[in-house]
Order: sequence, then structure tokens, then C-alpha cells
Amino acid sequence: MNAELDETRVAGLFHDRPAAKKAIEELKTAGFNGNAIAIAMDDEAEQERFIQEVEARTVASEIVPNLPELTAGTVLVVVEADERAEEALNVLNRHHAVTGGVRMPAD
Repeated sequence: MNAELDETRVAGLFHDRPAAKKAIEELKTAGFNGNAIAIAMDDEAEQERFIQEVEARTVASEIVPNLPELTAGTVLVVVEADERAEEALNVLNRHHAVTGGVRMPAD
């Protein structure tokens, strides 16, 4: 099994970019770096601008193989949280994300 896929991830879907940005800023303040935060948006050009703005990365297709169609203006934020999954989930919820769950490491 791919070790990269064994990490704990937390995902949140935001209905607007400002809320996603505030959540990302709080995640960074809490110690999650830009490499731990990935973004997906429906518009690739807009996604690239937002990634540059918040200093995050693109959600890799192998991380979220069943990525749903995103509607205009929505932002999917995925956090490589490991043992800090609950903390990351709390940050996303505070900023009104629709959270999808946590992928736990395989034993």
C-alpha cells in the first residue's frame, strides 16, 4: 500500500473563497504548513491564483480519487493532519465548512 495514502486527512468544502482563506490562515497559525494544505476549485486559473495567494498546493487526484464536481465559487480544502485531525476538523468547522470525514491510517 502507498504510504502517502495512509496518512490522516481532513476535508472541508467552503461555499466561498473568503471563508476558505480565513480557515487556511487559522490552520497555518495552528502550525499546519502550506505543504499540509491542499486546495481544489472548479476553475483551474482561479485555483492557481488562490493557491499562490494562500501558499498551499493542489489536491492530488490520488488523494481524493472520487473528487466531486465543484460548483463555481466553492473551495475544497484538504489537510494532511495525521494525529491532529480533530484540531484541523475544528478549524474547518469554525469557518462553516461542510466537512467530509477523516481517513484513518491503515494498520
